[in-house]
Amino acid sequence: MRKKVYMAEIIHPDAEKKLRDYADIVDNFDHIEELDAIFLRAHHLNREQISRAKKCKVIARHGVGMDILDVAACREFGIPITYTPGANSYSVAEFAFTMSLALMRNLYQTEYIQKTQGFREMGPVSLRGSETRGKVVGIVGASGRIGSILAAMFRAMGCKVLGYTVHTSAETLAERGITRVDTIEEMVAQSDIVSINCPLLEETRGMFNAELFSHFKPGAILLNTARGPIVDEAALYDALTNGTLRACGTDVFCDEKRSFESPLNKLNNFIGFPHVAANTHESMYNMAMWAVDDLIAVLEGREPTYLYEG
Repeated sequence: MRKKVYMAEIIHPDAEKKLRDYADIVDNFDHIEELDAIFLRAHHLNREQISRAKKCKVIARHGVGMDILDVAACREFGIPITYTPGANSYSVAEFAFTMSLALMRNLYQTEYIQKTQGFREMGPVSLRGSETRGKVVGIVGASGRIGSILAAMFRAMGCKVLGYTVHTSAETLAERGITRVDTIEEMVAQSDIVSINCPLLEETRGMFNAELFSHFKPGAILLNTARGPIVDEAALYDALTNGTLRACGTDVFCDEKRSFESPLNKLNNFIGFPHVAANTHESMYNMAMWAVDDLIAVLEGREPTYLYEG
């Protein structure tokens, strides 16, 4: 008898074909008790739903963030979770790096001037940017896959990289060319560019608040390709309008469905994007195929490659 798997989102067609060849796909939870597996990309899964998934043998996460499902409930009801660590790391790191260059060189404002006014003078002072070379870059989550790749990109530009991470030693970070700092306040006080590359946890929710912004080095820029709720958006708005921050680039918002309405979008020192940092052909293929492969492995009684144990 064919397995029944929930999947309601678009994934790479090669992975979708592989899953459909193996199982029957349903796109709703009307009979969640009949599902053998659940495939999640961005849809949320709560405790009540998990408790009713009596037959479910695995939840396959297309990505790494666990803020979309109740991990404690999965453990309570004995449902293993697989995920895809590293599948999108280069894509996300590239996106953060690209945002940093765009902000350092005022590309957003300059491109707008070109479209609305065109050339009026050589090298206008108001649009003068800064080189990335030689700057100090602070990375929250520097020991993670994305943070480590991003650190290497900045080091190739001649930057000094500082890392704030709770669980990685200074020696380990030093092997990657990263200088460990003991507190996040120490890191932001020294950094010209600060990048958020850590997961959304209770201890990181609202980490970038008004108090932390008060420690930032004057003229610094902030990058966020992690999760929106790590940043207090009201405090960010104040920091961008009162001169505390030079600029900010983010791929994530606290309320992504209403991100278009955010007052941040009206600021000329802010660039925001609709959660697209991982949206490359390569990472979409990797995440989908790895997730499907591990889902099938569990259903066939084999060990998955990427079992979430966090």
